Amino acid sequence: MTEYEPAAVIPLPALGGADERDWRELALCAQVDPELWFPASGQPNRKAKLVCSWCDAQADCLAFALRANEQYGVWGGLSPEERRRLRRRQREAASVAVEVEGEAA
Repeated sequence: MTEYEPAAVIPLPALGGADERDWRELALCAQVDPELWFPASGQPNRKAKLVCSWCDAQADCLAFALRANEQYGVWGGLSPEERRRLRRRQREAASVAVEVEGEAA
């Protein structure tokens, strides 16, 4: 008999990529009441943001929310309005970079 040799393991990507699976496994939000992340309109979100501030996955969570264009809830420590402002600043910075690049050419 021959000794058993396992076949090569080919990792399959998780939906959204392996990195997203990894940050979700580290996220503190999974240990907290889900209602905390989606406060009613006009209700404070300070507790959710506090949990986010302690979370090692905060930056990855925010990056996911920006890529997925999440419209509701606290993601990566930012409210929907804060994420909209951040996206706006990113677009403005990108357009300035394009203008500067065009002038240099």
